[in-house]
Amino acid sequence: MPVFAPVLVGAALLAFPGAGGGVLLRAEADEPRGEVTRHVFYGGGYFDMDPVLYTGAVRTSTPISVSRDGDMFFGFTVMGDTPIRLRSGVAKLCRSGEGGWLSAATACGDDTVTGVAYNCAPALSLDERLLYVAVTRYDGTGYLIAAETDGLTPVSSVRLADVKSGLDARISSDSSASPAVGRDGDVYFGVLENPFGTNNGRGWLLHFDRWLSEIRLPGAFGWDETASTVPAAAVRNYTGPSSYLLVSKYNNYLDFGGDGRNRMALLDPATPAVDGVSGAVVMREVATIASPTPEAGDAGSGAAVTEWCPNSVAVDAATASAFMTNEDGKLYRWDLNANAFSAVVPLSRGAREAYTPTVVGVDEALYAISGGTLFRVEGEPRLWPGGAGRGRPRGGDS
Repeated sequence: MPVFAPVLVGAALLAFPGAGGGVLLRAEADEPRGEVTRHVFYGGGYFDMDPVLYTGAVRTSTPISVSRDGDMFFGFTVMGDTPIRLRSGVAKLCRSGEGGWLSAATACGDDTVTGVAYNCAPALSLDERLLYVAVTRYDGTGYLIAAETDGLTPVSSVRLADVKSGLDARISSDSSASPAVGRDGDVYFGVLENPFGTNNGRGWLLHFDRWLSEIRLPGAFGWDETASTVPAAAVRNYTGPSSYLLVSKYNNYLDFGGDGRNRMALLDPATPAVDGVSGAVVMREVATIASPTPEAGDAGSGAAVTEWCPNSVAVDAATASAFMTNEDGKLYRWDLNANAFSAVVPLSRGAREAYTPTVVGVDEALYAISGGTLFRVEGEPRLWPGGAGRGRPRGGDS
């Protein structure tokens, strides 16, 4: 099921998906009321001529990503024929209403490709000249593509392959993994392993250069992960060559042959190490930390702990802290220097609700989701004291 993901365009406009692949722009986002206008990337005139047809045929299938200039990018799915011969792909829409699109098949030169991966938010290069997104075939395999943001002209694509077997990696429709761009322009994207289960269902965090022309050191976990970065200088005990490190979910699922010791990891994207599970050469673990809550009903070793469930992690570089949710219903602050949890805030009784983000607002409050509810944790995350109990969550609408 594609997510519904509104996004701010500048300081005052709220953009959200509308019928027929359109985008609704709501003015004065901070006010109780605001004028709403509709823009359609393939032309509002076509939509107006047959709104029933286009509403049924064209659906937004990813979150909307926004450039600094306010250009919006998103994936869309076409189900059936349209008079203008739309094909599933990625769209661009300017605030002025001008738009364009690139079919997923054209982006990688493969007619067996059927569309953009569900819930894969397009990413932009550091200079915002390139757009990255994953595209898939019917069987769930596919490519990572790069296109010019100016005219959505294809630039390059790379086949997504399993690190060990070399077979086509799989992009699960249950995943919300999206490309992440490092501080050096490198691109990261998470996939499932093939054959499934050969890496305990953890998948891989694939790693490429800016142009997708060079395959670089992968991460050992990635199937539903959008990696976050932290400056290497913020981590006092790190002495390696990288200018930044990655914060990654690092579960080792008991149900798929793992030990159930579900962890978060701080990874060095430039230093190799041998993975203890797969034997593959992967990014070195700078630090890892296990979930502190035992998994109920563990009939195995008794060592299994609850899973980490963010699809992206908020990072405060000033204090080398990462914020993430867990299936035990709690929000954790991971002190990357001490490799310890310096704050724990209970949000719900616990929910097997994966793939939710954490966000630090401009007010320095933290926002997280647990049990179908959005929480705002008051107070500056930087000032959270050691130990649990000082953060105060307030439940909002789900």
